[in-house]
Amino acid sequence: MVNDEFSTDASAGGAPAGEHPSSESPVGRRGSRRLWQRSVLGAAVATASLTALTFGTGPAHASTGPSYTAYVTNTGVNTVTATIPVGLDPTTVAVTPNGTTAYVTNARSNTVSVIDTATNTVTATLTGFNTPEAVAVGPYGQDAYVANFGSNTVSVISTLLNTVIATIPVGSNPVALAVTPNGQHIYVANDSSNTVSVISTLLSTVIATIPVGSGPDAVAITPNSNDVYVTNGGSNTVSAIGTAADTVFKTITVGSYPFGAAVGPLGKALYVTNSVDNTVSVILTATNTITATIHGFTDPNGVAFTPCRRSCNSPLLRERARS
Repeated sequence: MVNDEFSTDASAGGAPAGEHPSSESPVGRRGSRRLWQRSVLGAAVATASLTALTFGTGPAHASTGPSYTAYVTNTGVNTVTATIPVGLDPTTVAVTPNGTTAYVTNARSNTVSVIDTATNTVTATLTGFNTPEAVAVGPYGQDAYVANFGSNTVSVISTLLNTVIATIPVGSNPVALAVTPNGQHIYVANDSSNTVSVISTLLSTVIATIPVGSGPDAVAITPNSNDVYVTNGGSNTVSAIGTAADTVFKTITVGSYPFGAAVGPLGKALYVTNSVDNTVSVILTATNTITATIHGFTDPNGVAFTPCRRSCNSPLLRERARS
């Protein structure tokens, strides 16, 4: 997790104030290429309860193999407060904006587990997916979107009904997706076709296909919805996409096999995990240049930010963001 503070972090080598990394990072999702070799696979923060969800495998059983669980962590004291059984090979988690519900993709079960964060129990198991690799929830909490690696589609889930209401064809082997903060578009990284599909949430259809680097793995979007960043694991780059024209306007060279990416809540910096050389690249979004390379990780994969402890839109924080 990454906290959003307002002081300079010396370990970041000059990372901008307000965007602070941590040495804690989920590991193990890469394996040989992508599937079946995950240990800690994803993380999401529930804004209301300030808890975090991560994944792992439990003790192996002779008849059924390893058990798969979601771990609930209290970020205030960094302790596991609950262990929730989910499907086989959970990969990612997304939490609704009000923090009440979490959606977990189970790649080998071809299911999505719906978790009530108040009781830490699975309230529904949704079916009809094909190697669901990633999930994202829209900013208004009405829909969740699932990337189906095995069928080259994105499923749209109504969070009110907890049913799939649309299936959208995209590129080959979609592995990651993100919804713009304004809720208008979804950007989907297609690992095998080296493209990003742009979906209109209003039309539930692809309106643009953007060529990027080799093996796109993660998608991160600035808070103003103006820029999208895509990590390209096969070419050691990050593609910067302008949403106005849906074209790549800059390609940034980072470390070896960039995998995860997250933009800070203030939008000032992008953090990219480089899973092979065990570093994190810090990129200033104003200039799209690397301002720091952070060392000391082991197979860094995922990266996430905790929400602002105070409103990111307060006059004081806006002034600090400009400084």
